Amino acid sequence: MGDVRLRGQRIPKRNKGFGRKVRSVLIYVIVLVVLGGAVVALSRAIRSRAAERLANQYSQGKSFFDDGKYDEAAQVFEGLVRSARNSPYVEDALTKLGHIGEKAGEYERARSYWQRLETEFADRPIIHEARYHVGLCFEKEGGQRSMAEQYYRKTVSSDPDGTYAVLATCGLGRLTEADGKLEEARDLYGEAFDMAREGSAESKEAVNLLGDANVRLIFSARKTKDSVLYTVKRGDTVSSMGAEFNTTQALILKANGIESPAALRVNKTLKITPKEFNIVVRKSDFTLTLYDKADVFKVYPAGLGRPENPTAPGRYEIETKIVNPTWYSPSGKVIPPLSPENELGTRWMGLEPIGPDLPHDLGIHATIDPSSIGWASSRGCPRMRQEDAEELFDLVTLRTPVTIVE
Repeated sequence: MGDVRLRGQRIPKRNKGFGRKVRSVLIYVIVLVVLGGAVVALSRAIRSRAAERLANQYSQGKSFFDDGKYDEAAQVFEGLVRSARNSPYVEDALTKLGHIGEKAGEYERARSYWQRLETEFADRPIIHEARYHVGLCFEKEGGQRSMAEQYYRKTVSSDPDGTYAVLATCGLGRLTEADGKLEEARDLYGEAFDMAREGSAESKEAVNLLGDANVRLIFSARKTKDSVLYTVKRGDTVSSMGAEFNTTQALILKANGIESPAALRVNKTLKITPKEFNIVVRKSDFTLTLYDKADVFKVYPAGLGRPENPTAPGRYEIETKIVNPTWYSPSGKVIPPLSPENELGTRWMGLEPIGPDLPHDLGIHATIDPSSIGWASSRGCPRMRQEDAEELFDLVTLRTPVTIVE
């Protein structure tokens, strides 16, 4: 018995113990593979559920935020950024928490979120927004002028052509204005407006600041690079000086604190600001823009003609200026000045058409209905808020060019 011979060769008998060991190893490997797959599947399921939970949590916070429920949104977002620091939602959650803090006037708390964004997302585009808002929070906190300026300048240098560079330049202007340097602030607002994308929110912010600064400067006694000092001579009148310097009597009086033309005195030194104003009314966005030559001086919202009475595009000049005008209504009724029914309000600037086929009854006027500003609401005339019309009236002279464009 022993060996089995086949064609002269000896074949060893099979080792049964070895086979059992191989089978055991194979079974062990299979079990490990199955368990590993189960662990991977379980891990994936856990991650999927966690991701779904985070997505739902973020969606709930965003819904609260969009609905203006900021306290509820803040609670959700704060929980998210605490429990899921590496979540893809953290960047936007921190951003929204920063905005919520600012809306609540809690600038120190808001700043902590923006600074976390600046630190943790320094390689993302959000860095520019974060730096701007850190500067804004420092500005709003008070007593932090130098830090606010530092962050505004960092924003401008790191994002020279972007949205937040415009807003940061406006911030630098506000800081400069707070230092009492209104003319330098005005120039910064002008820089911001020039770099802004036309029609953008930051452009509107810059032009509003620019217009307010221009108006305060021109009506103040402060001499600027645009103004001259003039000593009143015998025979001068406010009217004659206005004609000589192409400005209005009202502007001369207000800028120099003179109550009436009769109070003018010989040898008094006056600040006078000559201007070459022109007006452009844009139907597309319901604005009336006052230009100083080619530079924007101030932009005002306006109400324009309804579809059945459209405001006629074309070139005009201011022909008449009337304080507290009488209104001759379309029905033929005569409405006296300052009547609550007088749709012309307190000011009328009648327009003379330059060219054929243009109406002769248009005028820029105030309105007794401020809700009519910003849309097609008039019988064809550009209308303005009462205070805006009074301000414009004091700035522009007769024969000021007016262009109405689509």
